[in-house]
Order: sequence, then structure tokens, then C-alpha cells
Amino acid sequence: MAAKPKPKRRLLKAEIIPDPSRPDEYEGGMPWGGIYRETYSRAPGTGSYDTIKRKGYTYLRGRIWAEDSKGVRRRIEVTGKTEAEVTRKIKELKAAPARSGAKRLMIGDFLTEQFLPAVKLRAKANTYRGYESAIRLHIVPDIGKAKLAALKPTHVDAWLSDLDAKPRAKQNAFVTLKVALNYAVRDLGLLDRNPIDRMMAPRASKREQHILTLTEVRKLLKAAQGSQWYPLMYLAIATSMREGELFALGWRDVDLKRGMLYVRQGIGNVYDDETESGYRRAMTTPKTDASRRRIDLSAEAIALLKTHRKSLDGKPNPDGLVFPNEAGSFVHVSNFHRRVWAPLLEKAKLPHCKFHSLRHTGKSILAQQGLSLLQRRLGHSTPNVTMAVYSHAGAEEGRKGAALIGSLLGGEKAGETRTKATAKGRVRTSKKA
Repeated sequence: MAAKPKPKRRLLKAEIIPDPSRPDEYEGGMPWGGIYRETYSRAPGTGSYDTIKRKGYTYLRGRIWAEDSKGVRRRIEVTGKTEAEVTRKIKELKAAPARSGAKRLMIGDFLTEQFLPAVKLRAKANTYRGYESAIRLHIVPDIGKAKLAALKPTHVDAWLSDLDAKPRAKQNAFVTLKVALNYAVRDLGLLDRNPIDRMMAPRASKREQHILTLTEVRKLLKAAQGSQWYPLMYLAIATSMREGELFALGWRDVDLKRGMLYVRQGIGNVYDDETESGYRRAMTTPKTDASRRRIDLSAEAIALLKTHRKSLDGKPNPDGLVFPNEAGSFVHVSNFHRRVWAPLLEKAKLPHCKFHSLRHTGKSILAQQGLSLLQRRLGHSTPNVTMAVYSHAGAEEGRKGAALIGSLLGGEKAGETRTKATAKGRVRTSKKA
């Protein structure tokens, strides 16, 4: 099939524009420094098109209305030696209008005016808070006035070398910048490629997690015995739940008859423009989709929760929380650490550690027993987080894990199935006569 003939251009106007600086210099009826301009018709939406003839050379100029980096429509000119070159440049402007102003856009303006507002719309407050802190403290003060389009890996290396911050802060700042540049490429089209896409983040030593021994766990539980916080300590170790998940746990999420609980929410920062910081603590959705999970309970944990539920009768608890504070609301982490956790460690004569250590302690007990249900019980999104690869853990295996934790913590109950851990880590169950 023959190709359609290209439509002919139609000359609309031809004019001579004198050069104001040389009013008396002419050659052949044309100003020496003037311009001979021909304006041709073009298809709608492709801009205007001029052929400019000066003395000694001729070039073409195209003009089109396009948006700059701030979304303002401006009339932008492109030039070229041929019509094909001008047409290509106009198409590029139409395909990526925001890129027309990227050459003048500074990194600081891009991060604060475009990247952070986009993060606030899409991410949780904790994520936004981390990005905002890295940008405000480490990126904008040093390279905020650099041109976004001119950024090179060597510039980033020099910035990181001069940055006066701890290794972890340097790593977070680099990751924040890399995520922001990916957004500039993928979502806004400001850049053709991320200039630091292949760069590795600076190294930062991993934080050493303190894991309590079984002896220390028993000391801790003994120190908490008789207090309202004993069930919390026991459940933190037995279930390896996150701190916020425990404080947000409601009785509607606990099925004592079937011996299981469901993790459906947590405690975290949410946006609040009425507060000075812009955040407040509140009930939030879980950290990841994998964080929504079911956890089997041991017989000891079930009995403990039944007793604990009775102790809450008559106390304010409008949200039906398992571990409410005195006012009936969720426990504030800072208050809990200062008023409960630190004194409890002192009473048990244990070294200082975070409450989060109980989560690591619980999963360490499971890992030592070689149970494949570890990842599912912890609510990790990938096997790499728990360094274990497996497909699915059955309900029977989950019950064995719960019973094993109960027996190791001294939680056997008369008349129930007794679960013992052998020296080799295998699980053996037996019925009491």
C-alpha cells in the first residue's frame, strides 16, 4: 500500500525585520543585520514554524506552548538546521513538558516542592518523617542549590565525603536522594535516567540486637509477676509481636476458644496539621500486608489472657484494648518505657535493652528449635528478613510452636497436652495420665 503523500506547507507570511542597531546598512534590499522571516502553516497542535534567513546562514525555528516544571504554560522556542530536527525537538517537549524547565530546577526546590508533597500523599507518616528529616538536615544544606539535571555520581561522592553525620544518617540520606531521583525519572519525566541508580549506599554497621537468654527471660517474668504488665511481657515473648501491635491489640482480635489471635492494626504516627510537629500517635494499619497474620496461643497464654480480661472488668476501656492505660486509651510508648520498662529491668537486675528485644528473643527461641513457621508467625514480608525459606506452615505446626514457647517459659497446664523440647531441638508431645 502506497504511503500517503506528505501535506504541502503553505506560506502564510514573509517579512523583513530590520536590525534596530544597523538602520542604514543594506545589501540587495535586505538589512545587513536584519532578518528575513517566512511563516508557514502547520498541523494543529504542532506549533508555529519559521524559516529565518540572516546574512550568511539560514536556520529554522519552531514555537510551541508547553508547561514548565511548575506547571505554568509558556511559549517555548526551539531551533534547528532542518525541519526534521525542529519537529523532533517539538515532539520531545510535548512528550515531556516538565523537562523543559528541569535544567534550571535546583535539587532543594525539587525535593521540598515536588518530592515531599508526593510522599505525603502516598506514604505513611513514619516514612514521610524519615524522608523529611534527611532532606532538611543533610541534603538541602549541602547540595540543595545544585542543578537537578547536572547532578553526577562524583558530586554525590563528594557530598557524602564532606557530610558531617553518622554512618547510618549518611546511608539514610543517600537512600532518600536515590528514591527522590527515581520519582523524578519515573513519575515526573524530569530526567532521562537516575544518575546514581547504580551507586551503592554508604556502609553502616548493623545495630547489634540484644537477645535475652532463657534465664534472663525468666528473671524478667518473675520481676513482672503479680503486676498488670505481666501478661504483656509474656505475650511479647511468646508471640514475637511488635510493640505497636501489642498496644493496639483488641479483644475482638483474640479468640480464646480457638486459641489464637489476629494482628490487624498497630500504633504509629499519623498526619495532623493541628499539632506543632505535624504528627500524632494513633491506631494505624499494619506495617506491611504480611503483618496481617494469625498467631496461635499456648495453653498458658490462653489462661493468662482469661485472667487478665477479668481484671479489666469495671475499668474504662472504650476501645476494648487488651492492654489499655489507666485512662482506657492505648499506651504511649515513651511513657511505658520510662515508667514501666526501665524500672522492671532494674528490678530484674538485667542490662538495659529495648522492649523490642523481646520480639527478637521470641523469634530466637523459635529459630533455635528449627521451626519453619518462623516467618509467618513474625509477619515478615520476605524470607530474607528471617533468613529462612519455606512455603506454608500448617495449623498443626503453628500449635506446636505455641506449645513449645509455653513449655520453655514454664507454661504447662495440668490436663493439657504437654510439649517438651528435647536436647536436639525436636518437639515431642505426650498426654498426662
